[in-house]
Amino acid sequence: VSQSRYAGWEKIEHRNQDWPTTPEYFLMNSAKEVIAVDADSGEIEWFTNKFNDDNLKFILKPINSTQDIIELYNTYKPDCVKCDIETNEKFLLGLTKEQFCSVKEYYIETHGNNLYFIIIDLLNKYNYSIYHQIDLTHTRGYCKVIFAKKN
Repeated sequence: VSQSRYAGWEKIEHRNQDWPTTPEYFLMNSAKEVIAVDADSGEIEWFTNKFNDDNLKFILKPINSTQDIIELYNTYKPDCVKCDIETNEKFLLGLTKEQFCSVKEYYIETHGNNLYFIIIDLLNKYNYSIYHQIDLTHTRGYCKVIFAKKN
């Protein structure tokens, strides 16, 4: 991971203390700025209390539409996006090609078999290389994380 700006949103249901949080992971991998967006005020409070770093910004905001994503992209212009928004990753599908491709690297957690294949098709259509996938076996249903970089 070599980009300079990152955005991520997630709902943390289980935190293994040995694993870095998403903001920690990005900072450990050369991020100059991390914008963390979450719909859970408890998560934002936890992150705010845990970290005192000028390179981290925590925003309380639910992602309930494609417009929510567009506003974040336009405001922060991320190079990398980690997307874990509990089925609302479907709102990525409403982005224009220009909007979607403004991001160099994606980590997208998909919920459901159908959405997984639609996201895979979209990444291929927009010339992203999928370099890793993770099956989330601790979740109910079909859940994978797709890692992709723009070619």
